[in-house]
Amino acid sequence: TILVFAILLRLADMRLFSSLVSRLSPVRSLRALPVAPRALAMRSITTMAFKRTMDQLFPGTLPEPEFVKRLLVAVEKHGITPDNSIPIVGTCRDALASPLFEEFKRVYPGYFNIVSLAGLPQLGTIGLQAGLGHSPLDENGKERYLVLSLTHIGIDENGEPGRYKRPGREPAAEVCGALCALHHQIQEEDFSTEIVDDNNEFYH
Repeated sequence: TILVFAILLRLADMRLFSSLVSRLSPVRSLRALPVAPRALAMRSITTMAFKRTMDQLFPGTLPEPEFVKRLLVAVEKHGITPDNSIPIVGTCRDALASPLFEEFKRVYPGYFNIVSLAGLPQLGTIGLQAGLGHSPLDENGKERYLVLSLTHIGIDENGEPGRYKRPGREPAAEVCGALCALHHQIQEEDFSTEIVDDNNEFYH
């Protein structure tokens, strides 16, 4: 059983990921949680402008522990628990996304890491097949996986989405940088599908 739970933010399209997983096993989509986890920035930015943008764009956001807790309740209805499954977790490489990944590590005794730029899976079918050999087997030899691909977006203290001021750096930077770069290329009609040898992860 593979249960795909993709958090879709405004700049990400996870249909590619669902297509990849569907080549390996039947996919069931879960839409039980119409909320997204808060980023690390949520703890350090408390301006009214930030809160207004967060509530407008992402109403119902939750701190990471509460998000994971509700997710576990939702997937348990499908027979998936931390004892009989593992999560295959992909977040962005950005440290801002690390608290959510760490929360899954805290809850699950085992996991498979597919962290990549923008949280979009870049490991290919061989890499994903490797992850699909880690779950506990039940008495019938059945495996259970919770596959998550989670991108992120920053909101700065002025409430501007897609930006975040990192400590010790001026001015605020684009977050997620990889998604913003892709967005700019599409807007400027400068997007190429050609694979660049020294930039494989971005162009895949």
